[in-house]
Amino acid sequence: MFGLPGFTVLVMTVIPLFWIIYTAGFYFMTRDWANADEED
Repeated sequence: MFGLPGFTVLVMTVIPLFWIIYTAGFYFMTRDWANADEED
């Protein structure tokens, strides 16, 4: 891809994918926190 070594392409794709999945997971796990505070 664009003449880059395979390891570089791997790093450039895995790290952003991991970050997107991590952020989406954090969002879905914490989206009900505001409701939990109101129920107490």
